[in-house]
Amino acid sequence: MGARKDRTALVTGGGSGIGKAVVLALAREGARVAVADLEVGSSGEAVYSGTKGAVIAFTKALAREVARHGIRVNAVAPGPTDTPLLHRLRQGHEGLFEAMVRATPMRRLAQPEEVAEAVVFLASPRAGFITGQVLSVSGGLTMC
Repeated sequence: MGARKDRTALVTGGGSGIGKAVVLALAREGARVAVADLEVGSSGEAVYSGTKGAVIAFTKALAREVARHGIRVNAVAPGPTDTPLLHRLRQGHEGLFEAMVRATPMRRLAQPEEVAEAVVFLASPRAGFITGQVLSVSGGLTMC
């Protein structure tokens, strides 16, 4: 503990699943963690895709604006992850779920802790020259 002492992290969706794993990982390293957890439903893929695209554009634009001040801005884009939400969505859609796992080159779901470790890395001094990037933690499902 101590690598994140005197640092503050804002984690969205920190109440469960991936967000909770990120909160716990950062807290173990000594960070003060502010959690923003808003569960809102979306009306379809267009809204979901648009908001994710906006987060990526915002990440890149903000990173460029604040880099000269020593501030790094990155995003993590998790693929299918073994969370309670995914298990709720799986009910009644077993075939779709199995197809999603088969479509993932690593043939499994991510664990929330695996996504959390990517966030911890990007927040660490080891990633000191990384900014404006979107790290896909998807088992190869999305490759750029």
